[in-house]
Amino acid sequence: MKRLIDKYFRATAVTTATLLIYVTVFNFQLVFANTKSRNNSMQSIIKEELQSVLENSEEYELIPVNVWITPCNTDEIEELVKNEIGYNKADITAPFERQSFDVPIENEFTADQVDLYIETERRVYAERQEEHSLQFLSECSGINNLQISYDQGTLFCSKYAPMISVALTRDEIYQLTQIKQVEELNYSPDASIILASNVSIPLIRANYTRDTVNLTGNGVKIGQFEADEPDRTKPYFTSSNIFYDTSKPRNPSTNNHANNVAALMVAKSYGGYKGIVPDAQLYCVYGNTSSQWKERIEWLLSQGVNVINMSAGFDWEEGAYGDLEKWIDHIAINHSVHFVMAGGNNRPKIFNPGMAYNIITVGGMDDNNTLSHYDDSWNSGTCYVTNSGTTNKPDLVAPSRLITTAATTDSGSSTAAPHVTAVVAQLCQRVPSFKVMQNTVKSIITAGISHSILSYDSSSGTNFNKMGAGCVDAQGSYYIANTAKYVKSSFEANSSNGATRNYTFNVSASDTVTRVSLNWLKYSTISGTHTSGTPTLGTLADLDLKVYDKNGNLVKSSTSLFNNTEIVKFTPSTSLNPYKIEVKQVHNSDRKVYYTVSWY
Repeated sequence: MKRLIDKYFRATAVTTATLLIYVTVFNFQLVFANTKSRNNSMQSIIKEELQSVLENSEEYELIPVNVWITPCNTDEIEELVKNEIGYNKADITAPFERQSFDVPIENEFTADQVDLYIETERRVYAERQEEHSLQFLSECSGINNLQISYDQGTLFCSKYAPMISVALTRDEIYQLTQIKQVEELNYSPDASIILASNVSIPLIRANYTRDTVNLTGNGVKIGQFEADEPDRTKPYFTSSNIFYDTSKPRNPSTNNHANNVAALMVAKSYGGYKGIVPDAQLYCVYGNTSSQWKERIEWLLSQGVNVINMSAGFDWEEGAYGDLEKWIDHIAINHSVHFVMAGGNNRPKIFNPGMAYNIITVGGMDDNNTLSHYDDSWNSGTCYVTNSGTTNKPDLVAPSRLITTAATTDSGSSTAAPHVTAVVAQLCQRVPSFKVMQNTVKSIITAGISHSILSYDSSSGTNFNKMGAGCVDAQGSYYIANTAKYVKSSFEANSSNGATRNYTFNVSASDTVTRVSLNWLKYSTISGTHTSGTPTLGTLADLDLKVYDKNGNLVKSSTSLFNNTEIVKFTPSTSLNPYKIEVKQVHNSDRKVYYTVSWY
């Protein structure tokens, strides 16, 4: 094709020189074009996703676009085809009226005839489309990056559609809206062909934190509890970083559930698949009853695990704060372990012990097997709380539908939870002290959500009830941790109600949405051993979160009664810097309350 372009441009050198003068004048006129006319043109040509990208782009940033131009005259092409072979598509598809289906169709075309038409039509169309694209390119000689792409041979002109793919600056894209042949401009990132689990991982940007930042889980120990255990002899696992309780007989996964969960976290690169934290150490236990669960969770604690993934739950006291929730709250806060649990599927309520305050309960969302946020939705088969007077669960969501790893393809909140567990492990690698800061990690992970659709605050009603803070985002969480956009503090036990702590921060011109998340933990006490003792309920402190602008005006507040997480999000403005965060103790606790507030 490049040879044809060169031939075309050599044959039209004089015309091109003339056009250069014309385009120079034309581009000069564009700068001073009527603003209203230009805006109307842009609104009809630039599609919504591209417009959003343009609004957040830098001046010289190259943005990949598909340029749709006025199409070739297909009637002329069909006529050319008919002149060459004696018939065209209209002849092949001509209607034949008949009263009875028993009457055969007259003059049916043979397979060879149809194949010849297809071959001829595509060849003729490609030739005509090349000419059409060349003509368009000659009229865009003033758009520098378009010409550079042409000269370097990186420009893609479709042979079978009136579309050209090229990377242009924001101003060059705006220039295209003034060219008559341009009908539509779409954002078109150069995505690679990917497999199913390689959609969910980039969607939450965990591939960035894994591959670019090198947060591979090194130095972090993950525990996994299920009804069976992953088989470390599988080729997609590194057996040296998977450990079992050798006092128990082996119980390998027969349905690949445990393998799939483990593979999302620690699988090595195999067949195009890779876990989010392949260098983490995975300690695996199994059990079928709550008593076995307690015992084996404690074995995990004895091995020094930092975060425990539970893609399983118990089917009693669902959706309520009961015995196991109290137990897990105690373990988490007193023995510094992060718990991440699947919220459950196709049940009326959250699995037990997912209602614990000090656990991260994960619901499911559907990524529709695309890297775009715009077609994401809640996975309606996953559980959420409908009770009044209880904490909101799930805390957030992650991809959960048709998630494929090297092990198998599976759906449900069981696949959502390990996405979040792995992000927690990445944060613990980045800041090792986070291993003992459960409230800090939960604050960061619920503040660092950048999803354009699935992103909520505590006051957003139904969607927050179903999906919590929204879809986990590894890169957003890493950014907060890496730039230390969080504050850790406390209120003393039995301190006076109404006490406040204030913090200020500034937003930049590129900030379009700001999220602030406050989290604190719930204490409980226990008598006897952890496996047989009886937990007692400690007092849950009630903290409120408010954000004010520099003039003292309230921007957003979250004042729920039963949550230990308060989240707000708002559209910021640099003219209102600095913003002030106020954390207020509305009701005190009988224990010292440690909290973290993060912003993103």
